[in-house]
Amino acid sequence: MESSSSSPQSSGSSPKSKSSSPDPSPEAVLAGLAPLPVGSRGKKTRLPGMSPQMATFALQQRPRTKRACATKVKTGCITCKRRHIKCDETRPFCLKCTKSPRGPGVCEGYGPTARTKSGPGAVTIAPRRIIAKGTWRKPQDSLHALLEPGYESVFFKDPEERSYFDFYRVLVGNIYLFPSDSMARVLPQLARREPAIKHAALAMAAMARSLVPTLKQRTRRELYSGAGGSHYEFALKHYGRAIRLVRSQEPSSENMLWAIICSVLFVTFECLHGDRNAALSHVNHAYRMMEHYFRQRTLLDTGSGPANTTPETDSAAWIFQGMTMQSWSHNVLHSKDTSEISWCCKGSTRPFAIDEMPPVFDDLQAARRWWRVVQHYTCHRCPIYTDMYLDDLTKEMLAGSYLRSTPAPSDVTELLAVLPEFLGHLQRWHAAFSVVFDRLRSASPPRDGDKVDPDNTYIDYLLLWTDVMTLSYKDIRVLGLMTPAFREMVQLSRAILEAQSNCGGCSEVFSMDNGPTLALLTVACRCRDAAVRKEATALLGKHHRRDGLWDSRMFHTIAMRNAAIEEENDYVGGDDEEQWSRILQSQVHVSGDGELTGRIMRWHADIREWRAVEEPVPVGGE
Repeated sequence: MESSSSSPQSSGSSPKSKSSSPDPSPEAVLAGLAPLPVGSRGKKTRLPGMSPQMATFALQQRPRTKRACATKVKTGCITCKRRHIKCDETRPFCLKCTKSPRGPGVCEGYGPTARTKSGPGAVTIAPRRIIAKGTWRKPQDSLHALLEPGYESVFFKDPEERSYFDFYRVLVGNIYLFPSDSMARVLPQLARREPAIKHAALAMAAMARSLVPTLKQRTRRELYSGAGGSHYEFALKHYGRAIRLVRSQEPSSENMLWAIICSVLFVTFECLHGDRNAALSHVNHAYRMMEHYFRQRTLLDTGSGPANTTPETDSAAWIFQGMTMQSWSHNVLHSKDTSEISWCCKGSTRPFAIDEMPPVFDDLQAARRWWRVVQHYTCHRCPIYTDMYLDDLTKEMLAGSYLRSTPAPSDVTELLAVLPEFLGHLQRWHAAFSVVFDRLRSASPPRDGDKVDPDNTYIDYLLLWTDVMTLSYKDIRVLGLMTPAFREMVQLSRAILEAQSNCGGCSEVFSMDNGPTLALLTVACRCRDAAVRKEATALLGKHHRRDGLWDSRMFHTIAMRNAAIEEENDYVGGDDEEQWSRILQSQVHVSGDGELTGRIMRWHADIREWRAVEEPVPVGGE
């Protein structure tokens, strides 16, 4: 019998099965395939005893396969591209993502750009920029001209709900709520699946519309009786429905995910509402849910459950880590037991995520994400304080956390002991960020809106770095050396304020990102250069805005009161350390209704001594 590499002929074959085809050609042999015999009717047959393995043999050099002449499809949805599967291109949402049991359950849509032809055979990408981020337009402006056709809005039979949801789509994309556009595209689909998310989104949109045209803090009675009273009533109605639905859900990992997403919208609602206690209460409860959720995920198999909901959990983590700076500025929501590593600080390969920070960042988005990690770690674990306190917090609101009291002299010694560690983390991040920041600055002249994110991130770094370097501003000697950093914070803040205010038809700016408001207040109260303090105070008074819980009107009032204290200090006299020790005893307390009370040192000329006094601080109107 011949070897398997010879021509496939058998002596026992019948005459009818003899091949009428010529011998295998050299091209066929080189191709690695021996042709099958062809019968009298032209049908290829396999000889007796011939196995499929005998029809092929290995080559020393296999010829490279060529790609098909058809171009790669680029019209699939974003989710399928990330999953590296073929999209069915169903509009508005891909069925492979939304209906398939192996799919994530949601589709991120078909991208924020539209393909248009601008020439013979040429295809260009048309931008879909609607309005500048950081604010929203008045409802009487042409809202529908700002939006693409709303596929989601057709699911709302009530015209009033559809109108609010259209406004929500504008709002959520322009207040820096989510780190990317993917969550803004996914959330409308979640709203159709989960009624609680739908009602929370409608409440958030209605709350925003009730504040038009100004973000000035108002009481509930003023909101009811004002021009936006109907919007405010609609907002409270759907806010209550959303909370009741969340509380009535059966405990499960998926329901907990929806509750976390609702908490994101609840926090935004209360920041718009101006209720600090309620907003921080939602943040605290969301932290505990995230802790339980991530602990439970490690016990579940991957599949169609929470393991495939990365965009939602990632966006929620981004928001709640960012709220750390807001809670820290009010000296609340600090962990009682720092020996336990919570979800927000836990790393994947090391105990702490901050130890996994790379030496170089790929882009600005990576730099901003790592800054959230560094910022959160520093605020929660470094013994640094502010002089602003939030009153009227209940035990339920502080569950699992505590309210920091007035700093004690021993805190300076504790901070000195851990100073090298925290400064090291801050410097490592700054070294990696500087490469990205310089590259963005040296590129072609960017638009004003493109400078907001890097400038905002750098301001956050300078704010935390000066706090740690000066031992929470207690070291007057080092504080005097921080004037260049304070001056740079003012310059960057001015650029951000001018860029975000340059939007025709917009009244004031609201942002859920940590904007320049707290940085300007810090400069106005801590910088030892009077000219820089005055410039920061003027910016707070000129540009009215709200960055989460930070209100520029409130901060401008505090800065003006601090300027009066500085003048009184200079008038009475004393050396620098003596004057600074008196200023450090000043505190601001914010009540649940948003009213300010100042605790300051006053000079009593009749008895010729300084005494601590408490006095109300009315917030300026315009």
